[in-house]
Amino acid sequence: MPPEAVELVEHSGEASDDLLEQQTQPIEVIQRSEFEPPAKVELAFNERAVRAVPTHADMKGARAIEVFNVGEHPRTVASLARTLGAPVVSVRPSAKEGSIVSVVIAWELSWYGYEIDLADEGAGARLIDQGTELEQLEPADRTPNAVADSQGMLHTAVEAQ
Repeated sequence: MPPEAVELVEHSGEASDDLLEQQTQPIEVIQRSEFEPPAKVELAFNERAVRAVPTHADMKGARAIEVFNVGEHPRTVASLARTLGAPVVSVRPSAKEGSIVSVVIAWELSWYGYEIDLADEGAGARLIDQGTELEQLEPADRTPNAVADSQGMLHTAVEAQ
């Protein structure tokens, strides 16, 4: 037998002993309920830092979605979506105030309007209005440009594709 083969045969038992030892160690299994809310994510911002408000509408919408997702409102959206189905989600910058972004989440039987001030992200999303008829909303608020996932987290329509 060639010397390389002898060496391989001699050391082959060592590797199997290591594998056997690894196989006998317990494996930690972490179970998570699908109804358990996701771990809270904190926004990364310095309280004393001055943040520039994005100037492009898409950038404002994307940042507003990030602020919305770290708040308490995704749980409400997820809860309602389990009963009413997928909502129509509209995210639009305010035409009047440069730092304000409007988020409307609507179902056929209910809708919620939130406001996010990008100049004061620490305040999070604020519920400013709600209703029961889609006709109460402006046509732009009934035109989806974002989606909500099963956890109630919002995503831009481009991100969801």
